[in-house]
Amino acid sequence: MTASTTIGEIVAALSAEEVSCWRNLVPDLDAFFDVPLGELYDSGLDFRLDCLKPENAPIVVVAWTSIQAGGVSAETHECMLSIATLNPATFGSAETEDIIITFATIYGMPLCLTEEERVAKAENTGTDVPPSGWRCLEEKLGGLDNLRSMLASEEPDIAELTRMLSATQECGDSFSWE
Repeated sequence: MTASTTIGEIVAALSAEEVSCWRNLVPDLDAFFDVPLGELYDSGLDFRLDCLKPENAPIVVVAWTSIQAGGVSAETHECMLSIATLNPATFGSAETEDIIITFATIYGMPLCLTEEERVAKAENTGTDVPPSGWRCLEEKLGGLDNLRSMLASEEPDIAELTRMLSATQECGDSFSWE
């Protein structure tokens, strides 16, 4: 998927169940078929991840993040996909029982971005956490490798969750959940 991939191309690749879910939410879905992903925000389409199967949601989220950053390196793409596919429930396609893994996924994917990709994403979206916020979070959490080890853990660790929440507070208002 790229910025020029259209909604129609995505719909054509989805299962009948996924398309039916979207049609229930967006009765005039066909009117958006020619809209490229790069113009999704301006289109008015309610692009719902919870209509996607768990195996498809991470692919779409990684592609969308790449588009927001103006494209990413193969290494960044692989890093984000490896984190996203460990917990697809994070993207609304299923229930998640492990809040620690959810936070690690949400924060881990952007930490895969290079500094240049973070800057481009912040500039392109205008609402994203600034690169300095991500650098701060990366330092407070001990880097991406530490987040990956949390993702690989079988048991939730409340101390890790507390540390993650504390780090987001220390790194500024950009990480606010309000």
